[in-house]
Amino acid sequence: MGKNLNVIILVSMITLSIMLAGCVDNGQDISPMFKSIPEVQQFLQDHPNAKITVTYWSEEEVLEISDDISIQCDKNINPRALYKATISEGNLKVVSWIDAETQIIICTITQESSDPTPPIPTATPTPPIPTATPTPPIPTATPTPPIPTATPTPPIPILETTEMSTGLYGFGQGGGVWYGAYEYFSFTEVDEDYIMQVEVQSNEHELRIELWEGLIGQNDHYWWTTHFQEATSTGTGNDPQIEPNPQLCWTIKPGDYTLFFAGFNHDGEIIPYTINYKIEYLTYDVVICDVLYDPPGPEPDNEFIKLCNQGSSTVDIGDWRLTDGEGTYIIPSGTILTADSSWSVFGSTYNPTSYTQGLYLANSHDEVILYNKDGKKVDEYHW
Repeated sequence: MGKNLNVIILVSMITLSIMLAGCVDNGQDISPMFKSIPEVQQFLQDHPNAKITVTYWSEEEVLEISDDISIQCDKNINPRALYKATISEGNLKVVSWIDAETQIIICTITQESSDPTPPIPTATPTPPIPTATPTPPIPTATPTPPIPTATPTPPIPILETTEMSTGLYGFGQGGGVWYGAYEYFSFTEVDEDYIMQVEVQSNEHELRIELWEGLIGQNDHYWWTTHFQEATSTGTGNDPQIEPNPQLCWTIKPGDYTLFFAGFNHDGEIIPYTINYKIEYLTYDVVICDVLYDPPGPEPDNEFIKLCNQGSSTVDIGDWRLTDGEGTYIIPSGTILTADSSWSVFGSTYNPTSYTQGLYLANSHDEVILYNKDGKKVDEYHW
């Protein structure tokens, strides 16, 4: 497990001060979680003598200032017990509001202020004048981005039919044969902002979808020794990982690729059957923008998965699913991502029993996949 020695030395120099605003402390130390937030780690590197303060606010106290917190976080905050974690030096500080029960980060704000009285900016309701942001509807000239809607260049998806017995085949290391239909793709920088989503109707047969770097020749029966596997669908079978009707979702990178619909037979026999498949080119506002899979400190508690809303509209991500193929975490109902905001979940939440259930993120050769509430694959993150 790699550790950033410089960060550890810097963290050891920090003066940690725990202050309680309410009269009850639930005894949890959230400073390690706070220090693992990317904005805080950057602040520590820039300001090694920074001071961290953690304040506990009861539900009653939060109720009194919920409007102020909502303005700071740019979203509606329902009254509940919260921690306010602050790292500061001089007039610079980073503030996070964290749910005291679930330890989910509500929001993180970078501020420049030498005046702790800025609760007065709760008069930020006056800045509704900047709500003259309706003037930005001029940038609603964002309809200009429909230029990337040049994605119609990727053909409108239709259901294709292909024969599995006339494509690639190769013999597995443990015996048996992999075989199936294949298709070539070439992508350029223009395609980089799009997501390639492949769905298969396998007519009750089990298979998986594989994407390989490079163009595999039909007579190359050992291509896995010379080509890199860029992505694969996640199967549910025991040996090997195949399933009926698989899906693959991949963020496009420039280059040449071979898409392989991989069936498997233990007896080494290539069985003729047909499948139907559909390929779509999509854009999603919500993406997996960061995964801390090898954190400083204890695992999995200090791990986190971060989602970002890159769009201009609010997205309800409640009941969406995160999975690594071994476990699943369902995002709580009512979780909202406003435009240009992020949401993070820590290992202490998505794997509360330390490797016995939930997601288990390996330090190499693993992935996290995001599905929406309709079961559509939205994004995936590989390392």
